[in-house]
Amino acid sequence: DLLPGKLWEFETEWDGNENHLKILKKSGRIPEVLQIKVGAKVLITVNDYGKETMSYVNGTQAYIKEITEGFVRVEKLNGQEVLLAMHQYTLEEDNRVVASAVQFPVRLAYAITTHKRSAA
Repeated sequence: DLLPGKLWEFETEWDGNENHLKILKKSGRIPEVLQIKVGAKVLITVNDYGKETMSYVNGTQAYIKEITEGFVRVEKLNGQEVLLAMHQYTLEEDNRVVASAVQFPVRLAYAITTHKRSAA
C-alpha cells in the first residue's frame, strides 16, 4: 500500500464450464480480482485492433491516471493517454465461444519479469 488514495477492486466476471474456464484462467492475464490505484504502473494485456495505427499492444507499460466503474484512463510511457473499457477475453472451440472473462485489460507491472511479460 505504498500508493496513496483509494484502492479499487474489480471482480472478474467468468462464464463457461469449469474445464474451459481452467484453460482461460491458466493464461495468467486475467486476475480473479483486479486491485489498482491511481499512479500504479500497469501492463496493457490486449492489442488495440481496428485502427490504422495501434495506440497500444499487449505488454505496453502505462501509469493509471483515473479510475471509474466504467473505464480506466492510463498514460503510456511516451505520454499518450488512453481510455480502456472492460474487455471480454474469450476461449473458442470450433468457432464458438466456450468460455469468457470480462475485466479491465491491465495488470500490475511491478513484479513481472521480462519472460513473464513476453509470454502474457
